[in-house]
Amino acid sequence: MMPILTKETKFIWIPDPLDGDYDIQVIGTDIEEYTLDFLSYTEVGEPTDASFEGVISAEVTSNYTVDYNSVPGEITEIERVVTVKDAIEDVKISYELGWITKKFVKNIFITKLKVAQRLEEQKEKQLKHFDELIEKAKNPAAKQKLEKAKEEYEETMNKVIIVVLNSFIKEVNFYAKKGYINDKAKTLLIDDASYLIEHL
Repeated sequence: MMPILTKETKFIWIPDPLDGDYDIQVIGTDIEEYTLDFLSYTEVGEPTDASFEGVISAEVTSNYTVDYNSVPGEITEIERVVTVKDAIEDVKISYELGWITKKFVKNIFITKLKVAQRLEEQKEKQLKHFDELIEKAKNPAAKQKLEKAKEEYEETMNKVIIVVLNSFIKEVNFYAKKGYINDKAKTLLIDDASYLIEHL
């Protein structure tokens, strides 16, 4: 599925879809907000619907995943997939749209998110190094020790990243109360950070 964003309403219809995973991409052509409405049915006509509001700009893509289930009584799940880079873009676009009214607030948000991004990159690099060491280890005890060290390292780094993202959420709430960002930006940015925390 690939809805291309324009200022017009676009529809995508998939007759008799198979159960399983689908990807939806919203591709920007300009700086603007968009709404993605989703509706699916089970084989007996039970509906699942969802609506997402987001922001987009040219050459930026918002990605969604759908876990379609046609079994009666089951729910089809859809969610936006967010990376730290996506969250940074959301801050920039929100500022361009006037949802964030102070440049220094935009800069504070981006700085905080870039800290989380650098920590995530550092974590992934070190985890890869652990994997290389584990693969080379010939002694079972040494391998087990490395696997435990890797697990502890990942857990520690995730906790640090969560602290940074929770601090970002507090900043968003603080500047929303100050009136420097509107409710749309507040909801969008907190949803972004919450997704990142939940998917560590």
